[in-house]
Amino acid sequence: MPDGSEYAGMTKNQKYEGKGRLTHANGDIYQGNWVDGKAHGKGVFAEKGGSYYDGEWVKDVQHGKGKEVWE
Repeated sequence: MPDGSEYAGMTKNQKYEGKGRLTHANGDIYQGNWVDGKAHGKGVFAEKGGSYYDGEWVKDVQHGKGKEVWE
């Protein structure tokens, strides 16, 4: 991507769809389910510094059950 981010996974209509992994240019990573280009369903967001959230997402927002750990 132009900003240096990298995506590996499934796509549909040029949007993230299904399972995939997005590594942001700053080193943060989201790995999990995507719907219409947004984190949706089960997934893990891990910051480069070690903090992470493992749980449910709805339209790119943490929603539902999950575990958040701060370094």
